[in-house]
Amino acid sequence: MVARSFGRIFYRNALNNGLLALVCPEAVDALEEGAEVEVDLAESIIRRVDGGDRSTSGPGNADAPPASGAAQGQFLFAEFSPAVRSMIAAGGLIEQTKRRLAAR
Repeated sequence: MVARSFGRIFYRNALNNGLLALVCPEAVDALEEGAEVEVDLAESIIRRVDGGDRSTSGPGNADAPPASGAAQGQFLFAEFSPAVRSMIAAGGLIEQTKRRLAAR
C-alpha cells in the first residue's frame, strides 16, 4: 500500500501484521489506482512496471537525494530500519517472534 501518509498507529500496526505500508507522495501523485509497480526494499524504490505514461521521479522524503531524469517511473521512499526489514521479511511481528523463539 502506497500513500501520502499514514496515521502513526495504523502504520505501525500494518507493519506488525506484515502489510507493507510505503509513504511516497510522489508515487501517489503520478500513479493511477491499480497501476502495476514493483518495490525494491533494499534500494527503497517503487518502480512502475505497467508502462503507464504519468510517471515522474522524485524523492520519497526530504533527506533522500533527487532522482535523475533517467529514473522516470521510479519513486524513492524512506528507508526501513534493519529491524523493520527483518519483520517485513518474516511476514510480521508474530512470525518474526515465532522464528526467534524457535531458533533458541
